Formats: sequence, C-alpha cells, structure tokens
Amino acid sequence: LLIVFLISAPRYMIVLSIHLPLLAFGFFMGLTLLLAIVRATPRAVKNYSVLLLWGAVNDLLSVTVDLISMERLTAIWPVFIYIPSGPCAKISVELCNLCNSLFLTLVANSMIFQCISFWYRLRVLSKPPPGTLALNAIIVICLIPNIIEITYTQIKRNLFGDPAFLQTVQTLYPLHNWTGVPFYGKS
Repeated sequence: LLIVFLISAPRYMIVLSIHLPLLAFGFFMGLTLLLAIVRATPRAVKNYSVLLLWGAVNDLLSVTVDLISMERLTAIWPVFIYIPSGPCAKISVELCNLCNSLFLTLVANSMIFQCISFWYRLRVLSKPPPGTLALNAIIVICLIPNIIEITYTQIKRNLFGDPAFLQTVQTLYPLHNWTGVPFYGKS
C-alpha cells in the first residue's frame, strides 16, 4: 500500500528512490550495532558499552520515526513548512508532527551522546571510569533539558491549516495540486 501511494505522485519518487533506501540502510545498521553491543561486548569495555547502547537505541529510534514521517522542510521566511511523505501522512498530520518532534529531539540527543563519549574517553585517560549507574545518571540528566525544550517548542508552536502555508507551498510548487496533501509548520 505504501509503495502504491509513493509511486502514485512524481514528487514521491524522490522519496522512494533516495530517502527510503538510506533509511532502510540506517535501520539495518542500527539493529546490527545494537545486537553487537548486547551480545559481544568485551568485559573490559562494559561501562563504555552503556554509552554505546544509549547511542544505538537513540539512532535506531531516530531512523524509525524518520521512516514513519519522511518529511521535507520547505522554507520561505518567515514560514517553515514540513511536508510529510511517509506513512504518517495517510494517518494524521498530528502523528507526522509528533514523529518530527521526536526525530529532532533524537538528533539533538545523538550530539549529546557524542559529547558524553568524548568526556568519558578523556576521563578514562586520567581517572578510573565512572560506574554504570553513574554513567546512566549523567546521560539522563543531560537529556532531560533537551527533551523538554524540543518537545515543548515543536508541539506547541506547530500550526495546522494556516492559509499562509498553502500560499507558500503553492508559490514554491505552482504545478502541484495541494488538495488533501498534509503539511504543517511554523509561521
């Protein structure tokens, strides 16, 4: 059903031929990394594997919600419009917004994991590594402000059905019929 939907319109061919294979590859690699961490982590790096596990789960979730929404950002100042092309577009625009909010949060979390990883490696050079519980606590404490901020700004500020959005997409894509196509954004 998804393939028939994606093939039915020319603009979705880009999604089908480029975006979808990249997401499928990312999903496969995320699962592979997750399995490698869970099954084959040497005893010497067990503490560091906690950080790797958080990162792998985060990246796998990121790819999954991007696969559900497959959104494209279109912008003409001061309007930012998200045009979903994934399965969420057939369910509801609110689901697409939720997936996009989660995706943006997870991308920011990925950068936080990289920073914590660099801190961990620097610390191990001069001091004993922190325990598993301490490392998990550090990760959660670092993620809380980001999750609250991104979730609040994404969910509260996105508008649905604003006439400025329709005018913007019609300006950018004058030959496309936007009747029934879900999109939302910020103005």
